[in-house]
Amino acid sequence: MQEQREATGAELVIVDGSPEQDAVHGALADDATVVREPGGDVFRLRELGARAATGRVIAFTEDHCVPADGWCAAILAAHAAHPHTAAVAGATRNGSQDALVDRANFLVTFAPVLPPLSSAPGRRVPPPNNVSIKAESLAPYELIPGLLELEIVPHLARVGHLVLDDRIVVSHAQSHGRLGSVRVHFHNGRSSAGLPRRQVPARERVRRIVDSVLLVPRHLAETWSEVWRRPGERRRALPAMPWVMVLLCAHAVGQIAGLLTGPGTSPMALE
Repeated sequence: MQEQREATGAELVIVDGSPEQDAVHGALADDATVVREPGGDVFRLRELGARAATGRVIAFTEDHCVPADGWCAAILAAHAAHPHTAAVAGATRNGSQDALVDRANFLVTFAPVLPPLSSAPGRRVPPPNNVSIKAESLAPYELIPGLLELEIVPHLARVGHLVLDDRIVVSHAQSHGRLGSVRVHFHNGRSSAGLPRRQVPARERVRRIVDSVLLVPRHLAETWSEVWRRPGERRRALPAMPWVMVLLCAHAVGQIAGLLTGPGTSPMALE
């Protein structure tokens, strides 16, 4: 990454929510902007990162993602090629293939952004682990936790101001085990339904609860559809599909809990 940053003039902003004794320090942080908020959840940390960044393009990734060579240059090239588009999302490869539940954990979230990508997103919004947004497009918003991931990026995708570019690649390496994966997807569902913290009219809440119930068969079909159009992924994905269904059920239950009770402490359970 250091060579990439030097070649492109990229600014590195590290947003650290770990306890003080585990805080980022040393050579990694010597030439970076470091923002610390011990105990901050992932939604709060992304908000802080967006606020601290000073570049004309703000790119987001996560500590369990490894950017490919040329990641920074590919982001800048994509935005230069789409000067009137607000955001670009890249591709994500699975860096945790050994256990079936790890494959399922990946597919539930990242199947739509497996390479190769089409030029525009489908029904599923690209996750925030490999998204970049022009700073001018974020400027009008008063950022609060969850707004970026759950409202701004989905809105940009719906109105055609987010494009996909599979030159921009990260590898996602994360393993929670069986119970941990079920727990994480419950907390992810609860967070996604409960944030940003706003009052939802009763009729809208009922509609979203119904959508949460329908999420399992719909997303199961969509996930397999994404795998099917990538023949190289089928053999690895097929044995993991029962776990995909289990994790989608956990996510759906979490969404219903979030709609009824709010996010609670679920954002703190996500990495």
